Amino acid sequence: MLYDYVCKECGHELDDVSQSIKDEPKKKCPECGKMGLDRVIYGGAYAFIKNTGTIGQLADRNTRDMGHYKRSEIEER
Repeated sequence: MLYDYVCKECGHELDDVSQSIKDEPKKKCPECGKMGLDRVIYGGAYAFIKNTGTIGQLADRNTRDMGHYKRSEIEER
């Protein structure tokens, strides 16, 4: 299976990482060296809303998942 990851520490993104579904998710970011990698889960809006308690949490998760460069561009505005 192919997975995407994003580092919650530095925003680095890894695309199409080949792993078995039985493998533990990667945690260490190759860019900053911190244990901040999270798998990016795709599956439609329901996948994001299902485990979110508030609109703020949904917004935070979506902002985190959009990637470092896109976030920087929005924050500059």
